[in-house]
Amino acid sequence: MTEPTTTSQPQSAKDANPKGASPSPWLRFALCLVMIALSGTLFYFVGNRLVSQIYYTKANSAFKGNYNWIAVQYLKKAIDYQPNDILFWRKLADTYYTIGEKEASIQGAFIYADKARKAFLKANQLNSLDAAAVIGLAKSEGRLQQLYPYLYPDSSNNPYDPLPYFASAIKLKPNGIPYHFALARYLNQSGREQELLHTAQSLARMYPGVYGLLKREPLWSTEVHTAVKRGLQEAISEKIAVKEAHRSLSYALADEQNWSKATYHFKEALSYQREISDRDYIQLGRLYLNDDLTEESIVSFIKALTISPDKEKSLGAITNIFDKRNHQNAFSSFYSEIDTHFFLSPEMHIIAAKKFFDLKQLDKARGILTAVNENRPNGDAYYWLARIAEIEKDWDAMEINIQKATVLEPTNKHYKNVFLQLRKRLGKDKARGI
Repeated sequence: MTEPTTTSQPQSAKDANPKGASPSPWLRFALCLVMIALSGTLFYFVGNRLVSQIYYTKANSAFKGNYNWIAVQYLKKAIDYQPNDILFWRKLADTYYTIGEKEASIQGAFIYADKARKAFLKANQLNSLDAAAVIGLAKSEGRLQQLYPYLYPDSSNNPYDPLPYFASAIKLKPNGIPYHFALARYLNQSGREQELLHTAQSLARMYPGVYGLLKREPLWSTEVHTAVKRGLQEAISEKIAVKEAHRSLSYALADEQNWSKATYHFKEALSYQREISDRDYIQLGRLYLNDDLTEESIVSFIKALTISPDKEKSLGAITNIFDKRNHQNAFSSFYSEIDTHFFLSPEMHIIAAKKFFDLKQLDKARGILTAVNENRPNGDAYYWLARIAEIEKDWDAMEINIQKATVLEPTNKHYKNVFLQLRKRLGKDKARGI
């Protein structure tokens, strides 16, 4: 029987690396080196980022605590680890700017304004589209422009001009309200009145709710008020935040005591609201009252109390509006209405009594307070009865009432002090050897 013949393989084929065999030791060593290098590089960048963030967090804490110099040191360390982080440079610039604002000497203020400018400039170089860096650059440039004449009074050429930076920042964020505010403050400080008025008008047009904020600024004036009104009217015409524009225009007209127009615009603002709040009705009632529309004001105030979640607080706000002598009859009518249509708490009765006291209607105040005490003795009611007796120079009644207030509220130091001062004035403590 013939055996099957086998074809022998060449030796070189046996030595060839078959499929699935493990790589050679040299290849494994090379792969390990690559992995180590990549891991090292990744650890370097992640580690640097982590350390820099730790320093930045510490800097923020120091800055909030007004430890500005410590904040500077932490920020410099953060930048050492991440030199191209725009956030770190901006924060360093802000810190320098804050230090400069608190510097007593002009030279010191100038030095730190310049440091702030350079740090903002670095941030701007890292990202030219970062509006916050550009507005910071504008503010520090403006500060340097302001300080320069004091250090160099003989120089007629001030090298600093922040306006191009303001223009760039606003171009990057045309609706950035803080940027327009910063520009307005600079224009006011540098005496550029016409440009200030134009900026104020633009602000009011873009953001009608700015009226209350601008009023609190040092730049506020009759001329700015007029410019803001023009901006609000433009906003209404162009249908830009119409509700806020009508409301702000109402406030502006109320400041001029133009009550009828102020009422009109406030009612227009309310027409854009789905729900009208108790505060809205209170403001509307205020406008009616100042326009001598007493019945309309009472209706509005009653609507406010009807929907108010805190009727005592709302009543207190309403009573404060009746602050003129010619409001005596109006307040009396209002109190009669709410006393008829509402179940008033003792506190609400006392609030009304205080207003009658302020309006010099002492008999009405006394009647309300006496009724409160007949229902349930109240320390506050007795205190105000004592105040009425003081005005009428009825010292016996004052002593009795303030003593009752003190007994009902023994921890009230004010009541006790009034009582002791009265007894001293009457000579009773001396007589008892106190």
